[in-house]
Amino acid sequence: MRRRTLLLTGVAGGLTAAGPRPASYETTARPSPVVRETRVGPGTDAVAPYTTMREARPRQSMRFAEYRNAGPRAAVHAPENRPQLTRPHTRKTYVGDWRPCA
Repeated sequence: MRRRTLLLTGVAGGLTAAGPRPASYETTARPSPVVRETRVGPGTDAVAPYTTMREARPRQSMRFAEYRNAGPRAAVHAPENRPQLTRPHTRKTYVGDWRPCA
């Protein structure tokens, strides 16, 4: 998700975003959702914003990450629940000038 606004309504700080839900037959998939440059509204749980969709695949086993978010619930109070990407995690760092479709 990039450059979006999460305007969840309800109890302030009481809502979580669902994590990726790999198919039950897929035992090796490790989804990597990234929420970046997004406004995180007041309805989001700032401490633990993601939830487990399937007990056999807890959210902690997924590779969630955030980058440069803003808004009332964007502050990170529990880094173990909200890993942050840094500038070195950019596409340029990993692939350089490689342009496979050029």
